[in-house]
Amino acid sequence: MATTKQKKKKKKKGIAIPFLATILISLIVIGAPAFYLYNQITYEEPTVDDTEYYGNYVPKSEDSYTILFILDLDDTDGQDTFMLLRTMPIVNTFACVPIANSTLSTYENTSDTIGNIYLKNGVSGVRSAVESTFEIEIDKYIKLNEQSFQKICDILGGANYYIPSDVRGFNKGQMYLSSKQIQTLITHYEFNDDDRCYVVGSLITSMISQAMGDRVAENLDNSFNNLINIMDTDVTTIDYKNGKKAIQYMFSSNEYLAQYKIPEGSYNADSQFIVSDDFKLELAEWFSGILDSTENVTGTDITDQTESVPVDTTTSDVQTSDTQVADTTTAE
Repeated sequence: MATTKQKKKKKKKGIAIPFLATILISLIVIGAPAFYLYNQITYEEPTVDDTEYYGNYVPKSEDSYTILFILDLDDTDGQDTFMLLRTMPIVNTFACVPIANSTLSTYENTSDTIGNIYLKNGVSGVRSAVESTFEIEIDKYIKLNEQSFQKICDILGGANYYIPSDVRGFNKGQMYLSSKQIQTLITHYEFNDDDRCYVVGSLITSMISQAMGDRVAENLDNSFNNLINIMDTDVTTIDYKNGKKAIQYMFSSNEYLAQYKIPEGSYNADSQFIVSDDFKLELAEWFSGILDSTENVTGTDITDQTESVPVDTTTSDVQTSDTQVADTTTAE
């Protein structure tokens, strides 16, 4: 027979269990909405780090830079190649100017061609000569050898390009060019300076235009790290960080154009090319963004051509220039 104490214990247990259950249910019913309300009051939207996300970049004129590119293969198979590239985010343009080796210039009070000044005085000499000849300021230089030039072409993805029928080693017509083929073509020994200026301008701008998209923009850090130690340049890591978002934005936007202008002028009796004063003025306006990116565009999309690009293989007395539009067909 149960004692009085045992009955009291059972009675206490019977009361405690429903009491605890009531408390738990009350906490769930009241606490869950209270917790939700607290989260709504204290929640803060996640912020995007503007230093990393190039989609927030706003084009500025001060983000325009002029770079002198030099391709020096350090052998006799190809010619040294010179080109100005100006990035202009504010007017949606990559502006390229191929420079003929025979361009007459002055360095340290001595007149000579751009090609000879480079051979005798190196990067510093040709940089000074190009600045004085074209009356512009060069912000940075990049000197490329075979390895670094082909690496850049691989990063951009090569190019679809129309090959003239009279170029040895290449088939006539539209074809995809690998990095090695691009190097061979722009330094081809059969080209005179007029031919090479056309090929350098049209081919490089076609490659840039066909590379537009997030692929290049999103991998810019890796590309810079892979290139910085295999090329000669005064571009620093700080320079890269300062200009990174502008370059990413330009490559990721379909609104940007890669265009080129071939310098205009005349040849003297020694077959040295003399840049005209009119072209210097036009170049200054183009590089400053005064000229609209579509003004004086006379080049055509060369993807639909069925005949050879007309290239004059004779030395002309006068060389003229218009802004040319690059081939934008994406490489397959």
